[in-house]
Amino acid sequence: MKSCHDIKVAVIGVGKVGATTAFALMSLTEVKEIVLIDSNHEKAEGEAMDLNHGLAFIENKNIYAGTYDDIKDADFVVITAGVNQKPGETRIDLASRNIKIIEDIMSKSVAANKSAIYLLVSNPVDILTYHAVKVSGLPRTQVIGSGTNLDSSRFRYLIAKELDLSPAEVNAYILGEHGDSEFPLKSQINVAGLSINSSPDFPKIDLDTIYEQTKNAAYEVIARKEATYYAIGLSVVDIIQDMIRNQHSIKPLSISLEGEYKQEDVALSVPVVVGQNGIEEILEIDMTTEEQFMLRDSADKLRKIYSDLEG
Repeated sequence: MKSCHDIKVAVIGVGKVGATTAFALMSLTEVKEIVLIDSNHEKAEGEAMDLNHGLAFIENKNIYAGTYDDIKDADFVVITAGVNQKPGETRIDLASRNIKIIEDIMSKSVAANKSAIYLLVSNPVDILTYHAVKVSGLPRTQVIGSGTNLDSSRFRYLIAKELDLSPAEVNAYILGEHGDSEFPLKSQINVAGLSINSSPDFPKIDLDTIYEQTKNAAYEVIARKEATYYAIGLSVVDIIQDMIRNQHSIKPLSISLEGEYKQEDVALSVPVVVGQNGIEEILEIDMTTEEQFMLRDSADKLRKIYSDLEG
């Protein structure tokens, strides 16, 4: 990675998620260059123009529509391209349509840049992350899925709302698939080190209901406005910011597992340490028997889907 004060990010796919991600990236002082790449180059040009028109209000940056050749010196490649999730459609329904798109993107991108950190956002992110690692030949710590970082933010927000606290004060994770088989790590939820399950300082809240609201949040948003994009844009910036600043923070991101949690041949979200090299460490944290079962179940379902796609 270049100097942390001179970062270049390529965003591939400038639909609502990609464009919003680019807009959110403008808030990072370290990011000086943003290239937008899309199969509809005119659309990418229009988004770049719109973003550039706001530069008088922030520090100057180089924002433009480009091609895969412009990836060659990027520090991060954010992939949001793919067909959109339709109302009533699960993320897994997207797999057969989006996996071919990601394969083409990774082939062109890696040919231009083998040193960038690749962050996949397109859904189903776990299936696509695992496939991207396989076809790219890059280290799994360098090809990462945004995973359940957003789901965990939704979970924290809903818990905080019940406790009348800021979501930033709540430590809670959603793990597994970014989708229907995700699960809450209820045994580890705490505020300022105090367990909300056992501390008398907190009122009893219905975590099962909050988890269901979390799991269905994207469907609820899609039913009302056809797509989710603001929160995922902020989630991407949260991940990239901590990598640029070498924060060694812990986030639930999708990574291809090679024996961790007794799982392999699958990518899903587990707690990882992020830094300037991407994923620095995979944390194998204590889980209850029920949580271990839910992790295995999520992994089994994702493996089955990927196997069916290959077959």
